[in-house]
Amino acid sequence: MTTTAVSSSTQPITAFTPCSWVSDICQKIYDVAMKIIQAIKDCFAGGATPLSVTATTTTTSASGARNLIAFYRGLEANNNQVTLEQILNWDDNNLEQAHNYIQWLFPLETPSGPNPTAPVLDQVTIQAFRQDPALKAQVLRSFHRMLAFYGLQWNEPARVVSRTPNFNARAAVWLTPANHNFLRITRMIHSLCLLGLPEQGRALLTIMEHIAGNEGAAPVSPATLQFWRGAAVTRTG
Repeated sequence: MTTTAVSSSTQPITAFTPCSWVSDICQKIYDVAMKIIQAIKDCFAGGATPLSVTATTTTTSASGARNLIAFYRGLEANNNQVTLEQILNWDDNNLEQAHNYIQWLFPLETPSGPNPTAPVLDQVTIQAFRQDPALKAQVLRSFHRMLAFYGLQWNEPARVVSRTPNFNARAAVWLTPANHNFLRITRMIHSLCLLGLPEQGRALLTIMEHIAGNEGAAPVSPATLQFWRGAAVTRTG
């Protein structure tokens, strides 16, 4: 009888390593789980019922866009924790140096690059401003404050914007080539037209056209003037 010898040496045991496809599946499951978790978070952060704008509250809403009407009613601060009254009471230096308030005073239907948390107008919000005299009155306050910043004023009897006695002193601050206030003026004209105050928006354009043909002939470029004119045209609503 022949006996087959069995070697006393054994092969080393190789540690188990998952196949690459198993790793891929695990990664995909993880990615899907993270997306579900984020969606749940977004639901609670952005989809909750807005705070009532008729209630007295100092709480800020999660969404800047949803916060706009409450901000303009004086019920909430904006996403930078600043109220409308505080902004309107800033001095000219503060209005010049700060860059994250103008998007709240004069919101548009497009996002702001410099201030991505600022509100973006939708049709519901636009109609709310157009139909509510109290909201429009608040926008007019913002309009008057910014006019004063530029050395301008609203002439109620004539329904026009005109220069104030200190116009030259104020113009020295903003009427310079490629000044960032030119963008603010574009925003103001368009926002006023969107929010139900087209007369004021076009009056602002008219005075800017006059300034561009006189004191601003050098600093106001033809392109800037075209932007201002284009801002007075709105196809929304």
